[in-house]
Amino acid sequence: MKLFLMIVGVFAAAMIFFASIGPLIFLALGAWLVYASATAFAKTDSTAKKIFWVIPGLIGVAIMVHALPGLFGVAALIILFLLVKNWRSNRRENQSSHYESVVSEPGDFGYGDFRNFENEWNDMMRKYD
Repeated sequence: MKLFLMIVGVFAAAMIFFASIGPLIFLALGAWLVYASATAFAKTDSTAKKIFWVIPGLIGVAIMVHALPGLFGVAALIILFLLVKNWRSNRRENQSSHYESVVSEPGDFGYGDFRNFENEWNDMMRKYD
């Protein structure tokens, strides 16, 4: 059940991210427009040019405000990263605990002798190589 919920979470986060790629592009475009107009505004000395550069800056701010739902895409990408990272670490832990449960200590009546066989096999292969 935990694996199913994790798969559903990854799927939902991926869908939210892909659905908000458009607003993310417009958010970046608006940020670039604000940055470009602010640097041009800082470089000019004329009042008329300063007024001229304020207009694209305000347009960029309006674009950014309109594209703020794109931040949900950034949050979904972060959640997607954390879910996949957690999924991989759980999978590694499960694999190592499965190996430890199958391979017990030598002398047990379980599969512990198999590890001993593996060591002997590796020693024999080194001798005849």
